[in-house]
Amino acid sequence: MADTPVPYVPYRLERTIEVPASLQDAWYSIATGEGITAWMLPASVDEFVGGRTYLNVDEVGGADSPGIVRAWDEPSYFVYEEYWATLAGKDQSRVTPLVNEFFLTTTDRDTRVIRVVTSAFGQGEAWERHFFEINMELGWGPLFEQLRLFLTHFPGERGARMFDHMAVSQASPTSAMATVLRSLGVDREGRQVKLHGFKGEVALLSDVHAVVLLDSPVHGMLSLQTFPDENTGAFIRMACHLYGAEAESHVKRESPVWGQWLKDLFPAAP
Repeated sequence: MADTPVPYVPYRLERTIEVPASLQDAWYSIATGEGITAWMLPASVDEFVGGRTYLNVDEVGGADSPGIVRAWDEPSYFVYEEYWATLAGKDQSRVTPLVNEFFLTTTDRDTRVIRVVTSAFGQGEAWERHFFEINMELGWGPLFEQLRLFLTHFPGERGARMFDHMAVSQASPTSAMATVLRSLGVDREGRQVKLHGFKGEVALLSDVHAVVLLDSPVHGMLSLQTFPDENTGAFIRMACHLYGAEAESHVKRESPVWGQWLKDLFPAAP
């Protein structure tokens, strides 16, 4: 049997944000399972080197992305690695693990800078390029704007609860997002909106990503994101992160409503 080729093609994604949060709150948001869940996806993190990480990348489908903590230097440096080929249904032995590095520093303005570097080596195969272009650049990358908003508007929040729902469409990602925004009456940043039982302000708006900061009846963030789906046209994801003592009861009540809304907006093909 031929030896497996040594991975030699580099892949890299880097994002940097600056936030007014405390060092403790910033570290919590990037290096703990509860903190990551508060702005991104359901997660768990063993807070020591060699510990396990789990990131639920598809809450509806039940797909987990397990990993290992490789560095834990609180409160400045956190590293974990994941098995991206396994997640994509490919041979992990042909690529290196996906390494996620989080650097946390303080500026002379007493703000925090979070720099995230995600890297791996592969063989240059089509699926690898697709993974980084779609999953990482278009899927993972924009989520750090949600981290910025979380640490700007909700620092110190603990015990977040969330729900998310997904759909696919034969339309392009921009067309699918336009359909979503029209349905919700979201047309510009700064606009006050009412969204199926929630009230809030549009904090971020682009052709493929929108975030509404919720202020009633509970505080939270509602995010809407579209990106290409290789089997159809667009993949649509909506996620809602809620904070405070009443968050769990609102999740139980609102999740079915939003799930049905998304299903009605993008009915499954017969």
